[in-house]
Amino acid sequence: MAGKKKLTNRGNANTAARRTAAGPQLPRPTSLPSPAELGAHCIGLAALDAVRGLRFQKYSAVTKGDLTTFVLDRGNGDELQVVFAGDECLVRGFDHECERSPFLVGHVWPGTYTGLPEVFRPAVAVPEGAAYEGDLFGDGPGKEGRLRPTTFAKWWNGEGWVEGQLALGAPDGGFDYLFGCLDASIDFDGFDRTIALRIFEGHPITDDELRTLKADVDLPTVRAAWKNMGYGVV
Repeated sequence: MAGKKKLTNRGNANTAARRTAAGPQLPRPTSLPSPAELGAHCIGLAALDAVRGLRFQKYSAVTKGDLTTFVLDRGNGDELQVVFAGDECLVRGFDHECERSPFLVGHVWPGTYTGLPEVFRPAVAVPEGAAYEGDLFGDGPGKEGRLRPTTFAKWWNGEGWVEGQLALGAPDGGFDYLFGCLDASIDFDGFDRTIALRIFEGHPITDDELRTLKADVDLPTVRAAWKNMGYGVV
């Protein structure tokens, strides 16, 4: 099993934003980057969301056991998870409106997890007897199972991103749609872009800079959240 590896976005220049004549733009990944770059971007989103301090957290990052999990929760049932285990990475999601939804077809699409590294099994299936609120599914018609609602999954095999051997006739799983929701400008374009970019690039951020992002920021809460997600702070 891969050892636990803390996510970090310190010094990762590959997450730098687009820069135009109108000034710096917040980062918007257009295709799956390497796990390191993806992790940096995810931490940036979760770090900025902590600054917002909203009751509903859209972006979060937590570590449990060998897995560090970033979650994009759109609040309408849609969910994107990025799970890290050492140098391995899984991207799985659930688009509640797509035709591959297990609530529509009655199961997770056959082959979705064919070849999935065993280290990610706790991220996709709920162990027997474990508490879970919601519906669980098998991986085929009439099959029993404890798989979380999922419409797509991709994982890093050390050389590139791969997916399972999907059964014929698989409709779109909503990956492009949910991955597009990682565009930082959707939620954070109103922030001071220079400081926001420094967060995505992993630089230490001062209290004064945090107050520039949000005048009434809860500094102790933000600092604690950043520490828990592995963001380097002063």
